[in-house]
Amino acid sequence: MKAGKVQLRADAKIREGQSLDADEILFRNLPGKPPADFPTGPEILQTLRRLVALLKETRKIRRPVILSYSVVSDQQMQTLNRDFRGKDRTTDVLSFSQVEGMEFPDAGQLMLGDIVISRTQCMRQAREKGHSADRELLILSIHGLFHLLGYDHETSEKDARQMEGLERRLLNRYLKEEPPSAS
Repeated sequence: MKAGKVQLRADAKIREGQSLDADEILFRNLPGKPPADFPTGPEILQTLRRLVALLKETRKIRRPVILSYSVVSDQQMQTLNRDFRGKDRTTDVLSFSQVEGMEFPDAGQLMLGDIVISRTQCMRQAREKGHSADRELLILSIHGLFHLLGYDHETSEKDARQMEGLERRLLNRYLKEEPPSAS
């Protein structure tokens, strides 16, 4: 996975004359049917749409955004983690920001970047924490979104507390609000 994938997709839309004024989530899931206790592709997309809308509202991002989101195997995640972070082991979530440190002007589409989730690691952590894979995937997705915006829990204890607070507030708001009904 390359961080430039989102930019290439936007460029192709412009060449094809398509509008860039709506949020877009580029989603890639593992092939085959997911385990019974893991959300389906359409369920993940519905969650991501709500999360992106809430994130934009809380962070005052007025532009339409593009987000690339992939669910991968532990082996794929280990390869990415090794190649991009120099850590030869699997991890739960990786984020490749395209906006880290940028201001968010009101014009044009904002390419956030890529979030990659290990399905196996997500399910493992859900079991360890005693909650559903849905909830763990939600937590990991929120974590990845804040990394895309430039937040980093590994730089200092203060930064970690700030990021955790923002994540907790977004999670609570997501859980509190009812999803929009399908028309």
